[in-house]
Amino acid sequence: MNNAKPLQSASFALLLAGVAVAVPGLARAGSTEAHWYAGAMGGFASQSDQSLAFTSGANRENGNLPLDTGSLLGARIGRSFGNGWRLEGEFAYQGMDTKGPEFPPRAPPSQAPVGSGDYASTAFALNALYDLNLTGSDKAETYVGLGVVRLTEVDLDIGSGSAGRNYSGSGNGLQALFGARYSLDDAWTLDVGLRYLRATDLSLDQENGAGRIRADYTPWAVTIGIDRRF
Repeated sequence: MNNAKPLQSASFALLLAGVAVAVPGLARAGSTEAHWYAGAMGGFASQSDQSLAFTSGANRENGNLPLDTGSLLGARIGRSFGNGWRLEGEFAYQGMDTKGPEFPPRAPPSQAPVGSGDYASTAFALNALYDLNLTGSDKAETYVGLGVVRLTEVDLDIGSGSAGRNYSGSGNGLQALFGARYSLDDAWTLDVGLRYLRATDLSLDQENGAGRIRADYTPWAVTIGIDRRF
């Protein structure tokens, strides 16, 4: 959505490539027995202010969407293969509050959104993770992972009340995951993680209107979760 977009895309590609190269050379930690697990997670989400492109008929304009912090909630089920690799599916909701109605920039006062809104998503993801032996502990392990994400809905609410505007759409993305896990006992594991999701050039249609927004969705999140082995 701006001049920095090619640089951001290249940086994310380099990050994924670095993880892919580094992982095979690191020894794993944790159980050598294959097993299933399921768990839940929650945390804080954040995203930098976004540049948005708005179209309505022949009218086109750009605007800035200032964003505040938000939250993430999710659940997952996975399979550990006993060789350091894990594969898990997850469903997550995350969203950030908007700081103020700076978009669209040329809306007349009578049509300008007022109040705060949010920029949120629901998504399914399939993550491949590798456990690393960086601590030397039998109970603690770190991990890195990559995931493919299906954003079932991305919802942007700008303002509230009768002047508020609502846009929604769907799309695909990728996410990188980093974290640490600690075995509380033979059944329960505590998980603390950092994740970055990147989905670009999404098309969000105005609900009850003819407008459309092109936008990026690139939240960071810090999570804490607990998993039950079975």
